[in-house]
Amino acid sequence: MNWKKGLVFSGILFLFSAPLISGPAVTPEARAADQTRGVHIMMGPMGGSLYPVGALMADMLAKNFDNLRSNVSPGGAITNITACNDNKAQLGHTTSEMVLAAWEGKTPFTKEHKKVRGMFKIMEMGLQCVIAADSPVKTFAEIRDKKYPLKLAVNPKGNVSELLAREILGQYGITYEKIKEWGGRVSFASHADMGSLYRDRHVEAMVLYTSLPAPVFVESDLVRPLQLIPLEERLLEYLKKSYGLEKKTVSKSLYKGMKEDTPLVAGGILIIGNSDLPEDMVYKMMKVFFEPGNLNRITGMNSQIKEYLTSVDQAAKGTPIPFHPGAERFYKEIGAIK
Repeated sequence: MNWKKGLVFSGILFLFSAPLISGPAVTPEARAADQTRGVHIMMGPMGGSLYPVGALMADMLAKNFDNLRSNVSPGGAITNITACNDNKAQLGHTTSEMVLAAWEGKTPFTKEHKKVRGMFKIMEMGLQCVIAADSPVKTFAEIRDKKYPLKLAVNPKGNVSELLAREILGQYGITYEKIKEWGGRVSFASHADMGSLYRDRHVEAMVLYTSLPAPVFVESDLVRPLQLIPLEERLLEYLKKSYGLEKKTVSKSLYKGMKEDTPLVAGGILIIGNSDLPEDMVYKMMKVFFEPGNLNRITGMNSQIKEYLTSVDQAAKGTPIPFHPGAERFYKEIGAIK
């Protein structure tokens, strides 16, 4: 996956050293947990940007806990939640909107997943609906009212981006079938293929839940200027209530085809854990991950993580389910949450 260059990461030692070096000693219970428990971490696919982060976390745990068995395996945003809920994995990555859907038992989940808990947020993503700057329509309401024959590209069905695209269209009474009835088309494509379709003028609109800015949109914008479709306030509120996505206004400088700052919703990549992990053990995990040297190693794995994860306050933001008690204790001690 291609990521935009991260900002220079500075001030970490100042931000973290004093509160992280001090603090209560690890209890005997946590030391016993070191010796009797294994920690299985499920991250993204091998070759992706998140799998190496999981491998690094496993290495940190092995070096800081006595006789702890830790390992990492590939997974996905949805499967990792179920694995953590069922205690087949103790830690994993997912996305903010998927973990909320799992907690509440909403699509694509068939039951409530109440055994997962929040740990920390490592990266931010934005739900971006873009359309060619020279398109005669600029909003979803116009597309609906004019029955416009939109040529749209979304990710393959089952992907989080595609699910959210359907949700947004549905709020305007628009379906893929109606788009086709109006003379338009819907293409299900990967990020790279989506960009090719757009640049070759086979589609004029795209929806992705990805980094800000999205590399594929930046590349496409150079050839064929594009702009974000603004999300109305009621839609922003719906996406916050239903998926835990937060309103964010992005600058018109995000893509060169944009004429004004535009509201959208943002979520992120989260690390979650199983609720049965002992509080003292998770508290110590958090101290290990956020020790200045270790944090530098984590953020050094990915430019977007480096740009986002600049403080404990950032780590504590954007988790729509309850924190694990060990993580909550850590955040309160640091002053990141009350």
